[in-house]
Amino acid sequence: MPITSDKYTVNSITQCWEWAGSRAVNGYGHFQHKGKTKSAHRALYEQLVGPIPDGHHLHHLCENRLCINPDHLEPVPKEDHKRKFHNKDQQVLH
Repeated sequence: MPITSDKYTVNSITQCWEWAGSRAVNGYGHFQHKGKTKSAHRALYEQLVGPIPDGHHLHHLCENRLCINPDHLEPVPKEDHKRKFHNKDQQVLH
């Protein structure tokens, strides 16, 4: 399912593309497609940039969980992402 511009708004200050659809309890945008829950930022990244490398998470450089702007997303190895960008008590769910 392609994500179109009516699914987000652009923040004129931060240039974040803020997801306007459903949110998961962890604060990330998500949607249903063919009976499966999809992460909005991952789906749009793959739509516009390409596949996310195996074993990688997308780090939000802007630190805005609702942002789906691929320019604000950086693939990082899963273990590095957990260690560098999240508190020990916070589970990485994207």
